[in-house]
Amino acid sequence: ALKPYEHLVNRIASIINAEVEEVPYEKYYEVFLNLGIKTLQEIEQMRIENSEDAYKLSLVQLSGTDIDIISSTIAVRNILIVYVLKNNGGHKEIKDLLSSMYGNSNVVSDASVDRIIEQAKGIVMI
Repeated sequence: ALKPYEHLVNRIASIINAEVEEVPYEKYYEVFLNLGIKTLQEIEQMRIENSEDAYKLSLVQLSGTDIDIISSTIAVRNILIVYVLKNNGGHKEIKDLLSSMYGNSNVVSDASVDRIIEQAKGIVMI
């Protein structure tokens, strides 16, 4: 399941020399559909267009952290965040995105959304 994102996941893990914990990607299918991304070709195009910015976002997010293990879904998560921001998404759209990833809007705080948007400034033109 990791194959399309394996290179990016390993690059991100190397930022902090972390292990990668394999996590299923199934929950992301609905997230892609909610964004209007319906084919594997569209998912692959999004991956290609946004991987470098997703890596840069990961650099900002992980610098100075003491994390030993990261989820294998960090790459697709950050690709989706970058994609939404590049497509004129703001606070509401990022909160909706994260809520759909986690299946519950109650676990997504406004502060965490603001932090992600702040971290993405300078990487994604928003």
